[in-house]
Amino acid sequence: MKLKTTKKSVLQNFSAVYQVGYCRLYNLLRELKPVAYIENSTGWRADVYNLGDGIALTTGYTPFGQKIDSEVINEYEFKAKLARCTENKEAATNDLINQFKEEITGKFFN
Repeated sequence: MKLKTTKKSVLQNFSAVYQVGYCRLYNLLRELKPVAYIENSTGWRADVYNLGDGIALTTGYTPFGQKIDSEVINEYEFKAKLARCTENKEAATNDLINQFKEEITGKFFN
């Protein structure tokens, strides 16, 4: 179950926040559940995914955080589509998420 939160709370509770447009990383995030959502007076604004290691990813109609290059988004979405066809798609997706975090942050994660 995802909790309602605020942009301020997300920015305070994560060391890094990145943004991706609505459904741009559908296949990569498919196995993850959002931990929270944000809404405004007109309705739903964005979902918040905890990628671990203090990193959050917001995705929706009006996400916020550091922008990620479109080429990186397209590359990982394509890889995630291919990973869904593998025998162990959950492990393959988790590996891709770690690679994605390394790419966007420039840090190595185990």
